[in-house]
Amino acid sequence: FKPSGFLARFIEIEDDADPDTSKGRSIWSYFSPSIWYNRVDELNAGINISESIYGGLSVHMGAAYKTGLKRGGYHFRLRYSTGKSVRWRFDWAVSTLTDLRYQSMTYSRLVASTLPLIALDDYFDYYWNKGMRLETAARIGKIRSTFALKYHYQEHTALEKTSDFNMFWSDFKQRPNPEIQEGILRSVEFSYIYGRDFIPFGVIGQKRVFLSVEHTLSGNFDFTVMRLEADWRIPTFLQRRLLPNALDIHIQMGTSDGDLPIQKFGALDASFYAFTPFATFRSLMGRPYEGEKYAAIFWEHNFRTVPFELIGIDFLVEKSISLIVYGAHGRTWISNQRQMELTHDYIYDDQVRHELGAAINGIFSLFRVDLTYRLDRPRFYVGLGMTRFF
Repeated sequence: FKPSGFLARFIEIEDDADPDTSKGRSIWSYFSPSIWYNRVDELNAGINISESIYGGLSVHMGAAYKTGLKRGGYHFRLRYSTGKSVRWRFDWAVSTLTDLRYQSMTYSRLVASTLPLIALDDYFDYYWNKGMRLETAARIGKIRSTFALKYHYQEHTALEKTSDFNMFWSDFKQRPNPEIQEGILRSVEFSYIYGRDFIPFGVIGQKRVFLSVEHTLSGNFDFTVMRLEADWRIPTFLQRRLLPNALDIHIQMGTSDGDLPIQKFGALDASFYAFTPFATFRSLMGRPYEGEKYAAIFWEHNFRTVPFELIGIDFLVEKSISLIVYGAHGRTWISNQRQMELTHDYIYDDQVRHELGAAINGIFSLFRVDLTYRLDRPRFYVGLGMTRFF
């Protein structure tokens, strides 16, 4: 029986069968919206379509119109999957779209749309990316691992800000969208994944490792980038309980060699002001740290209801209110020479950022209140996050 419901997509199921996904589906299940807002695209309104053609062959495509740029974008991917004990996947993809200058572990474009709409700084920067990708990957279910090799061909072009629109203040001005190093990028990338994709907001624990190495072959760029991401859950106290106390750890590391363009910089996520999810610096507001190199560790220990059981606050125990303590430590690096060359407005600190905090988890079964203290520059911050369910 396949799990369903709010958390079903977070449950990993290794299925060696090749089901016909078209059976029992309504026509609307083939379509999904592609909607967001930012200071460059303005409104991006589009639609995505996914369909299994025959056997293991499937097609995934989408198109959107960007009101600020006054032009459209599209993506098209043809995928063939085969095998049982080892699931092979072959992809050919082409696209013309607005790309993110740095990637976020936590926030999607739709979530990030909230900031410019309420007259706060846009979280991301953007550039135009026209490209093609070839990929072959093998998923080995017995060891929960995926190995992939990709070839990228991309044409990078700078974009300008097109809109300052927001729902509240007519005189609010967004910062300019920065220039990038334009040109053609050809590269190969090897990646390894243990487990599945990162689950945002820390709603459940997971065990996951992601490693990638990208190296340019020719064109206008010459660099090598290596990235490591890891999430792990370690049961600690009262392990005989259905939900024992647990320590959740998230690690991000990246390094580079060569002349890294700013559209390939790494980033460590910040909070969305009052919204302070896991795997972000809760005391860093609105925009992430970025750099040629980066390293950070984020951790949380969930004591469940045990502290309230010990002091006899039964009504909190009955409502499954739990106590979490957490911390975050990390920084990015930009060389002195590179800092002299950069002209855009970026967030950077040449010291390690440290923060500790405590959270009351499970408020109305959906939320948590975070109280964070920054150690290297003492100050308290209060925020709201999503409940850690498991």
